Amino acid sequence: GNTVVAKPAEQTPLIAMLATRLLHESGIPTNVLHLIPGDGDIGAALVSHTDVHGVVFTGSVATARAIAHSLATTNRADLPFIAETGGINAMIVDCSALPEQVVRDVITSAFQSAGQRCSALRVLCLQEDIADHVLELLQGALQQLRVGDPSKVETDIGPLIDADAYLQVSAYLQSHTALATSPLGPPLAVRGSFVAPTIIEVKHIDAVEREVFGPVLHVVRYAARDLPKLVLAINRLGYGLTLGIHTRIRHRALKIIDDARIGNVYVNRHQVGAVVGQQPFGGCGLSGTGPKAGGPNYLLRLSRKVAPDPNASNILNKATFEIVDGALDQRIRAVIAELRIAQAVWTSNPRYCEQVQFACELLASNTSHPLSSAARCARLPTPVDLAPTLASIAGEENSLRLLPRGVLLCVDLSTATLDALAMQILISIAMGNGALVVVQSDQARALREFIAELQQMGVQNDLIVCVEKRTAQIASAWFTELNIDGVVFDGDADTRQRIAALLAERPGALLPLLSSNDDIYRFGIEQTATINTAAAGGDPRLLAIAD
Repeated sequence: GNTVVAKPAEQTPLIAMLATRLLHESGIPTNVLHLIPGDGDIGAALVSHTDVHGVVFTGSVATARAIAHSLATTNRADLPFIAETGGINAMIVDCSALPEQVVRDVITSAFQSAGQRCSALRVLCLQEDIADHVLELLQGALQQLRVGDPSKVETDIGPLIDADAYLQVSAYLQSHTALATSPLGPPLAVRGSFVAPTIIEVKHIDAVEREVFGPVLHVVRYAARDLPKLVLAINRLGYGLTLGIHTRIRHRALKIIDDARIGNVYVNRHQVGAVVGQQPFGGCGLSGTGPKAGGPNYLLRLSRKVAPDPNASNILNKATFEIVDGALDQRIRAVIAELRIAQAVWTSNPRYCEQVQFACELLASNTSHPLSSAARCARLPTPVDLAPTLASIAGEENSLRLLPRGVLLCVDLSTATLDALAMQILISIAMGNGALVVVQSDQARALREFIAELQQMGVQNDLIVCVEKRTAQIASAWFTELNIDGVVFDGDADTRQRIAALLAERPGALLPLLSSNDDIYRFGIEQTATINTAAAGGDPRLLAIAD
């Protein structure tokens, strides 16, 4: 179908040239692509237009939230919306890394394209044992970088994209003390939007409060014993686009990958320049909604099911409820905290998905069970869903896996059967998520009996929490303030629009509004890991170290 692209006016000639060439070489008629130059007002008008049936966006979190709210308030909350929103990207370097490789990859990751890449390195975390040596090498490397006209072959770093970007980055640098900078000749200092690549040392990673979109690299030192705390601190930033790791201890790299809530992780190489089909690109948290560009689920998100499963549709009720103003019960916050602990224990078992599949088979085989039909229709993840195969070039190992989102809020305040809720629960926990389930009093007893049955079949205790409501009403604060990672609701369109609008008002990451009919990948987070297997070097015995 037709694609509408809105870009800033100054980028129009280059984008038009690239798009025309791409379409021509692909044999696609050029009239399928319409390029509309303009500012934010043009983009807002397009997003709010009812003839637009999906949005793919790259930009700020605030704008992404505004787009989500626009779609929800124009009765299009279920349209595809893919957002990629940048990040405070880190690289962790331990004492086993080869300093020369580190410096090469840091220079590329932090300063290529003058740092104007969403995947660019922003915070370099150096183990204190090697920090002085690596910084000495980096200072020397910065002196060799040439800033200037990007059309000249001898130039390493070009200008920032415009005067506004120059002023923002320059103002940031003026408020910080530089540890090292590249030389910037007098003509460049007074003419154009050139900023010298700069290194700034900070005491803690929390000191980097926002993404500085330019050639600015922050350095943090850490003690070896504090590596787990460092990974947690990176996760607490809320962003999750790219992470670099430099270590020759493979077990350590894999442990960091497991613990990091980051969309794209790169080991012993730079962290910019993802390749379609090999390193599907996209973040989580404040860095994007997924699915990953160039990955197996991207086109699925831009499509719609022509013929949904008739069996599943028959058991999904048209649940509805009233959303009212009201405060959030503080006891619910404590329930969420306990639920997260249970979810962490659940996902520590590598066979959790198999246990849910086993439970579904038992329920489905018992045709007299009231939830037999729901268990039979629940679409649980397959091994291909959880870990699709990626291509890799020689000397590189690429992997994609589907990780749990965390805690999902499942809401059904109808008095119909529990079939819809049962499907929501089974899909959620099969993907490793915890489930906070809200039901009316009439259904609470039956739901608790179902939860008890699942526990008898091996499901983690306290992974599913039932909250009972006396009426078909719920406070809006459940969607705007509760510490959840998504909402699952099978019901009427008006209620879905209202929930989507409330989710768009939340601070922090954009949360998905899911349905039992959604593809499995939407119940999880995609993480790509790229390991440079040819970069170990040095003592091969390091590769066998457990930790």
